[in-house]
Amino acid sequence: ALSIVSQLAANGSSPARVFSSGAHAERFEGAMPNTVTEASQFLTEHPEYDGRGVVVCIFDTGVDPGAAGLQTTTDGKPKVIDVVDCTSSGDVDTRTVVKVEDDGVSLKGASGRILRINPDWKNPSGEWRVGSKRANELFPGSLARTMNAERARAFDAEQRAAVAAAANDLSEFHRRHPKGPKTAAVKKQCAELEARVKLLGDLSKSRTDLGPMLDCVVWHDGSNWRVALDTQEVVQDKEGDKGSLSSFIPMTDFRVEQQYGTPTNAMQTKFLWACTLGRWFAKPFAPLIAGDGAMRSNATTGTFSAADACNFAVNVYEDGNVLSIVVDAGPHGTHVAGITAAHHPEDPSLNGVAPGAQIISCKIGDTRLAEEDSELAAEAWRKGEAECADHMRTHSSHFRP
Repeated sequence: ALSIVSQLAANGSSPARVFSSGAHAERFEGAMPNTVTEASQFLTEHPEYDGRGVVVCIFDTGVDPGAAGLQTTTDGKPKVIDVVDCTSSGDVDTRTVVKVEDDGVSLKGASGRILRINPDWKNPSGEWRVGSKRANELFPGSLARTMNAERARAFDAEQRAAVAAAANDLSEFHRRHPKGPKTAAVKKQCAELEARVKLLGDLSKSRTDLGPMLDCVVWHDGSNWRVALDTQEVVQDKEGDKGSLSSFIPMTDFRVEQQYGTPTNAMQTKFLWACTLGRWFAKPFAPLIAGDGAMRSNATTGTFSAADACNFAVNVYEDGNVLSIVVDAGPHGTHVAGITAAHHPEDPSLNGVAPGAQIISCKIGDTRLAEEDSELAAEAWRKGEAECADHMRTHSSHFRP
């Protein structure tokens, strides 16, 4: 399957799922044994008893809202209706309030960088709340390690070029001064070149990378809290403004609009891999998606970067003082959600047990603890229960306390 995807990627085509049905279907019957459990027979006899009207809370590593099969229910409703980080691992302190500069678009971010807002953003109060977060504190451990390795390779390549250029300058200097520097000015120039070569070499050996920094901005548009991220340190687009704050399409609490950010680029031939019901498939990167199904077609918005393929959602708490960036701690929660309620209208053999049910994702696997069980996980579970109960009271007339 990997070789097939590689060939398709080379041709710029989107891959089809190869082993989901047909002659290969029997290979995966054990992955989702609907026949053995008689779930398929039950749905055939009672097609409307497929979970519709039921909301299932998944307490796990978090559910990826962009996963195939977790987009809509059998009756056309959004599949994932809320995404909550019960561990607080994605929390950002946004108590600091700033105003824009005299130019009307510039403000100082929590990282100290000067950011530019989009003048089309509505902010009646004129107050912008700022915070910052290391991307490595959000990414699952395996992704953080992969991204760090990619950054290290890019750094090493640039560093080697810089060392070579400095060494070449020093060599050229000695060529011009075969008998050595004689005047004070020339000696100073020689010492500078030698120090530059040594410093660049030492930096190659002593490099420490804490990961890219995200600048976060939160404001109230008169109706909802809105969030924008500056992800330029993740994107590392040195020739353009990809990842800039002003190019980000503002997001709000997931339960309000079911938005999630996902990497996209019309020129990308990479694919996001995910696992649902034990069957691997590839899907192209997609733009920022809203619950109404509308595609937000700016390739640099709602993203970390096209390299990480990491979906995320946001929630704002405590009257704007806390921003929660919700990222899965691992794939297990998405797998569980797929087993429970995946709906694949184009390939029903991939469906979960209750394809009509909706999902609330409660992330209790703490990214900072590598998903380990702990007292914090137990506390996260209790917080998740409260969040689910609150959601049901607010959005369902059938809720029973």
